[in-house]
Amino acid sequence: DDEVITVIVPTDATGNVIINVNGTNYTATVKEGVATLTIKDLKVGEYTVTASYSDNNYELNSVNTTFTVKWDSFVTVDKVSCKLNCSVDLVAHVVADSGLVTFYVNDGKVGSVKLGGGVAKLTYYAKVTGSFTIRAVYSGSDLYNSSENTSTLVVTAPKVATSLSASSLTITAYTSK
Repeated sequence: DDEVITVIVPTDATGNVIINVNGTNYTATVKEGVATLTIKDLKVGEYTVTASYSDNNYELNSVNTTFTVKWDSFVTVDKVSCKLNCSVDLVAHVVADSGLVTFYVNDGKVGSVKLGGGVAKLTYYAKVTGSFTIRAVYSGSDLYNSSENTSTLVVTAPKVATSLSASSLTITAYTSK
């Protein structure tokens, strides 16, 4: 991943800011009170940053911080259909190591489950017919960013069998003159 580090100094400052990232020094030029450094292809992990600045008008000043680079996660949600008053499994597949997945049906929270083996599954009872949006929200982990995706739940009315029986049926036809 590429990370951008921005250091704010006084607007009349000139020169360079020295930015140390996990023991490696970088130099960023100050322009109108801002020094920006882009570091390409950082690996997943935690990084310690120290930014130092001084010039003829300002004494040496340093600031420390940390940041974490994570992998992107990706969520897919299975499309589900069933008849009215049935239980269905809401299933999300997540490219990540661990974390929680929270399921919503039409923005109503259904519940949260732990991700296991890249899959999160939660049972939902469908009480109303219609087409509904299933949204699965992955919380993220120490190594993966959060993400979410949607799919559809379609609940249809069951077919009702009707039968007509008659033991005796008389049809009379009339004609008019």
